[in-house]
Amino acid sequence: MLTIFSGTPWRRRSFHNIDFDRTKHLSPDSIHARQNKRNQLLIVAERRRVEARTIAEAARERLRLLEDSERKAVERREAEALAAEAERIAKRAAREESKRQIAIDRCKRIKEELLKKKISLEEYRRIVAIRKVEGIRLMTFLLAKIQVSN
Repeated sequence: MLTIFSGTPWRRRSFHNIDFDRTKHLSPDSIHARQNKRNQLLIVAERRRVEARTIAEAARERLRLLEDSERKAVERREAEALAAEAERIAKRAAREESKRQIAIDRCKRIKEELLKKKISLEEYRRIVAIRKVEGIRLMTFLLAKIQVSN
């Protein structure tokens, strides 16, 4: 048992008797049990912190993966749009080339038709000229025959 003084020097002093550790609170077994309990609580708290950190890291990783997949989806859509635009431009160029080729073919066909018409006209004129020449020869022959018989 311990005796302590209470109060100030100018007051009346009172003596209190304090009886320590009746409940064996400071016994080595009790201290050891509390330390074990504290250690267990610290271990549980550390596990919870680790678990919370793991969950947070997993959430960050999921978010990163989601952002990556969204970024890749955006890049894929942009690439598809560029490919579609390139295909559209190529089709338009092919149509224009086809139209140009059709126009060239039409011009060639028209030139060939004109050349054929010109050739046939020349042939017709040649035939007409030959007929005229033959007509003139026949007339001169007949006139010569008539003059000889007269």
